[in-house]
Amino acid sequence: MSRSLLFDALGSNCNSTQDQLKNPAQSYLLSLNTFKSQLTMGNRLNQAVIHLTNGRYSSYLDYDWQALRSEDVDELKKRLMQKGLSPSTISMTMSGIRQVMKVAHGMKLVSADELIRIQTKSIVKKKNREVPYGRTLTLKEVRTLFQTCDSDSCINIRDRAILALLFYCGLERFEITGLELCSVNFIGKRLQISGRGGRQRELSLNGEVLTSLEKWINVRGYHPGCLFCPITRWGNLKRNRISDQAIYDIFKGRCLKANLQNCTVSDAKRTFAARLFDDSNDALLVQYFMGHADLKSSVRYDRRNLDEMAKPLVEYFDKIGSPIL
Repeated sequence: MSRSLLFDALGSNCNSTQDQLKNPAQSYLLSLNTFKSQLTMGNRLNQAVIHLTNGRYSSYLDYDWQALRSEDVDELKKRLMQKGLSPSTISMTMSGIRQVMKVAHGMKLVSADELIRIQTKSIVKKKNREVPYGRTLTLKEVRTLFQTCDSDSCINIRDRAILALLFYCGLERFEITGLELCSVNFIGKRLQISGRGGRQRELSLNGEVLTSLEKWINVRGYHPGCLFCPITRWGNLKRNRISDQAIYDIFKGRCLKANLQNCTVSDAKRTFAARLFDDSNDALLVQYFMGHADLKSSVRYDRRNLDEMAKPLVEYFDKIGSPIL
């Protein structure tokens, strides 16, 4: 992607490339490796600017970063906590602030002393969760969710294909939005996915996923471009790419129709992970299928019932006696 297109995608409203590069936030975002990272951190910085200016500005391009002080960062952190955001989200925002101010220091917009004070104030202490967040869905719940897409309307056909990718392939929202028509190989029954950090992986397509994608392609057409697109209330397909937020809204809407409560889009991946851990004895294979750089990331998605998993072991010890001498 060219730099000019990237500026447009990031919501730039500066008059020239030279003006953009004078903004430390813009320079920091352009240094990130992937477009997804740029969009995500850009959104976090925009939200920070809204709080820092009490709604006067809503873009990191409009904010005077050299005027930022450690007291402002401390107040921002308190406001984000009062808003009820998770420690991880607040930590990401604070990390973005630190990186922007490092760039500002390199541009001689901020003194070294002020940079150190800002870095100190931006640290977020994460509390360890006693109970892991999220859950896996039962087979009955998954079936109920898919039953909300049983009719042959184009919206239902599209949403069923999206649900299939979430539950049976473990894709994340941004991975679905990034799919192209050429990502699907119907002859070889394979799906090419670009994950975090630009990591590529390939998954087999069969059963529900293959059938759902074939039906959607028949509705969508075989023209090149994004695989999933928005659909108007009148059933007209648009040519632009579906957004992450749209995937979220689709999932929550289907959960509402299925009368499923306390479900998130990430629970679909947790359900996928639980099935993988049950069916596979190869941890590295699980890591590959989930597209993680670190096995620890894959393990965090495991929400299987530990009591049920321990039953065979308890029964075995009951037969042979206590393993403790």
